[in-house]
Amino acid sequence: MGVFSVLAAHLVGPEGHVVAFEPVAANRGRLAANLQRNALSNVIVIEQPAADGIGPVTFHLNSDNMGGHALWDPGALGGNVKTRAAPESFQTMTTTVDATLDALRLGAPRVVKIDTEGAEHLVLRGAEALLTARETPYIIAELHDFGLEQMGSSQAGLRAFMAAHGYDTFLLYWDGSLPKLVPAGTRIDSVGFLNLLFSTPEHVAALWRVERFDPRAMPPKP
Repeated sequence: MGVFSVLAAHLVGPEGHVVAFEPVAANRGRLAANLQRNALSNVIVIEQPAADGIGPVTFHLNSDNMGGHALWDPGALGGNVKTRAAPESFQTMTTTVDATLDALRLGAPRVVKIDTEGAEHLVLRGAEALLTARETPYIIAELHDFGLEQMGSSQAGLRAFMAAHGYDTFLLYWDGSLPKLVPAGTRIDSVGFLNLLFSTPEHVAALWRVERFDPRAMPPKP
């Protein structure tokens, strides 16, 4: 979240705003240091996890990956040896995207980025008013199949929820290539976690005006 918040703060400029949800004190400290180092003052930090409602919750720390803290026990994920050996958690209160935007009296964001280790569906359910208004053209969410299952959801459930609000699913590429539209009935199978773009063909076309394609080129290896 820290790197993305700093990058977003640069992109929106001094007249824009970035709202960052960061419930972990250590991560907030790193974010504050990065903002100070870059002389940025347009980031509003919410010290609560976003969810689908407002209420008490147990938030779990990931000792193997500072970006892997979650609303479920990350010790259940293979490879998180330190977390399983010494689990840590704390009690906090959740909030929602809708409630936060109302409280801050900000307009609809142009971009929403969600990386919550499988709680993406939960967070988006807490943004029902925002999604219904259809004023945010680009929503980027991590696809974490294992985490989604821990939170009682699934890839299919997340994508169907967004489709019901008028958002198609696109794959994002690291090199900035034109996002790839994924049909609703096609399951995405990846070797690792990835980010999905929820948008529309019209909004994607507004940013990717030209697609350069050579049919003689070899297709990428799976």
